[in-house]
Amino acid sequence: MSNQKNDYYWSFLIFISIFIFIISIGIPNLLLNDTVLTVEQLHQLSSGNQILFSEGKYGLMENGTQYNYFKARNGILMYSLLLPVCSLPALSIITLFGEFYDYFIIYLWAFLSILFIIFLGCITKNMLDVSKRYKKIIPAIFLSLFIFFFINLYLYQPLSHSSPSYFEIPAVILTNHILLALMGIFIFKIFKNLHYSNYYSCIFTICIYFCSSYLFWSTDAKDHILVTFLLGIFLYSISSHYVKKEIHYFYLSILLTGIIFWARPEIGVGTLISLIGYSIYYEFIYQKCSKSDLIKFFLIFSILLLASLIPFFINNYIATQNPLTPAFILATDITDYNIDNLNLDEKSPFDQNIVIYFFNLLHINYLLPILLLKVFLNPDSGSMGFLTVNPLPIIGIFMLLFYRYSSTKYNIQEQNKVFAFFSGFLALCIVGIYMIISNDGLNMSHGIAPDVRYLSPAYLPLSLFSLLIIHPFIPKEITGKTILNSLKIWIVWGFVLAAILLFSLPKRNIYFDNDILSIISIGLCCLIMCAVVLIDKKNIPKTLFLVLIGMLIIVPFMWQMNELLYYAFRRPWGYDFWLPLSSYIYSNFFLPLYR
Repeated sequence: MSNQKNDYYWSFLIFISIFIFIISIGIPNLLLNDTVLTVEQLHQLSSGNQILFSEGKYGLMENGTQYNYFKARNGILMYSLLLPVCSLPALSIITLFGEFYDYFIIYLWAFLSILFIIFLGCITKNMLDVSKRYKKIIPAIFLSLFIFFFINLYLYQPLSHSSPSYFEIPAVILTNHILLALMGIFIFKIFKNLHYSNYYSCIFTICIYFCSSYLFWSTDAKDHILVTFLLGIFLYSISSHYVKKEIHYFYLSILLTGIIFWARPEIGVGTLISLIGYSIYYEFIYQKCSKSDLIKFFLIFSILLLASLIPFFINNYIATQNPLTPAFILATDITDYNIDNLNLDEKSPFDQNIVIYFFNLLHINYLLPILLLKVFLNPDSGSMGFLTVNPLPIIGIFMLLFYRYSSTKYNIQEQNKVFAFFSGFLALCIVGIYMIISNDGLNMSHGIAPDVRYLSPAYLPLSLFSLLIIHPFIPKEITGKTILNSLKIWIVWGFVLAAILLFSLPKRNIYFDNDILSIISIGLCCLIMCAVVLIDKKNIPKTLFLVLIGMLIIVPFMWQMNELLYYAFRRPWGYDFWLPLSSYIYSNFFLPLYR
């Protein structure tokens, strides 16, 4: 089997695995009140109506009055149209099947399960290091999936309780599921670009999903998954350009910057800053280009950047008739503008542009160490801190210091080092932008729970930075017995965390579970740091580092599962889990615990 063909098998396997998993545990419903804006946008876009003001299909109470969230923003649909546009194909499919759309999902799940078995068989067929005993597991997996399929058919009931008018909700969330799975392919490809084996590329991809809130946010109609997906392609294009030296990958990264700007301008600003930094390094330091070449390079850069911003400008013009005025700027000014009295010729918030908006938001005084510490570890809102959801950067930064002062030499390949620092710089730009423009909201706001979700796109580049730095310390030769013993420890550890989370349920309203998981994460980080020092002195085996890192990664994964199950019964739109079997298990075993 050729390496390229094998990589395709691995990529498809990762996509299918993630999609099957999220369909199995996901529920198509809305968590936050502002997600109503996205589905309302999709409804009005698909109907061919205006897209600036809400027409009331979503966001109304039973008495016909608007939610307070809509009232405070004069009913302005202030979000980008990118996610609704991406959701149009899913809406067409779901509308085609009507109230039986989840019947289609059951068959899609079964079809992808069969593909999963086929690709898994193709990958393991010629693997000499996979024993016959483990290859026999594949038929058992196939039989289990076959049984699950028929159980789903047996438990299936049409959606008699749900109105067809709410099909925009599952359409957006199904789109998020697909984007979540596609993102895995690009993460895998990034590690392959950096010459990691298929095993490490796959394991590191899983680590990135675990040390984030992506599984949780893919079950809501927020755009965090879309933005992170675009960042994943952006990072893939940068890694491809640096390793393969093919200029079209760099041009792709410029175009993606504009699309990210369309999705979320603040993330777009951070991405643009990081891209400019990379361009300066690559052209001035790495390539040592002449002055004429630099002028030509930055001229092309500017033209492509302006071209990539065209969708953003069109979106703004359609919504506000001003290409420099996104709709979200209008929602920040509480004046009496509505669809009936709107006059774009008058002086109004429509005269603002995005440059002035960002300038007015600059509050450098909020960049205080105590605020950073709270946002990273223990926000006053009760949400999980940024570095407790993704604790890998704590270990990554420690390992950088350790490599510098250790007597033992640990080598990081030059291309991996450059890409690691670029990823870290990108994450720093994203976090820095939000720390500047969001004032104290990242620390105090309850509307960004259960984690500091505005910063969630930064989990991806930070994890890439951390894993690339940590990798040289991982044992070079890991035996099958070591992996098996580690798996046993990790499984037991997962059950221990589940028991702790169940114990914390009675105290749920004071975020006791978040506090205790934060303490566990920080405690494990301290243990890992101590273990690294002792391993370097040959006092303890190196496999302990592997075990502890695995335990650390499982903590945010269990937190995601707990949050997903806890919020599942609190969503008001009447939809159930995609799969009837998942709904049955949840209703009979988990729901009594979370009520």
